[in-house]
Amino acid sequence: MRRSIPILTILALTACAGLSEPRMDAAGAPPIREAKDDSRGIKLRVKAEVRLAEFTQEVEFGMLNATQGNFVRTFSEEGFNVIINLLPVVDPERPSIIDSQYQVEIGERAAEGGGKPRPDVVQVQNEFLFELGKPQTVLEAEDAKVTLTFWKVE
Repeated sequence: MRRSIPILTILALTACAGLSEPRMDAAGAPPIREAKDDSRGIKLRVKAEVRLAEFTQEVEFGMLNATQGNFVRTFSEEGFNVIINLLPVVDPERPSIIDSQYQVEIGERAAEGGGKPRPDVVQVQNEFLFELGKPQTVLEAEDAKVTLTFWKVE
């Protein structure tokens, strides 16, 4: 039996993450985020936990501070895929905090009335403040959940 991902319940998680008013420059645009000094060389470890109905996938991968990275996984037999794009920046004033932009997408191929496949996608883009070592849910829909955890690699 095929199920579709309802695009009904994406939680407003920004408040839960402790993100305050967005920082803006004098022109009213978000500032360009650049690593200061030698912080670009800081190595990070990311754990992504993805749950879609009865399927669960955990993956860990490494990244450098202030460098974009992504994770893509296609589950051919189950008929869905997961894409996670991240841009983490260690807060220089609070080194236990990661300020990360992220995009999470879970897509599934579902058959329409005539049997023609159509994409069914849940996607969220946002920015969170992550505490090192503390899992944070970044997407939660009726039968889908994605949690991210960051660590520094010494």
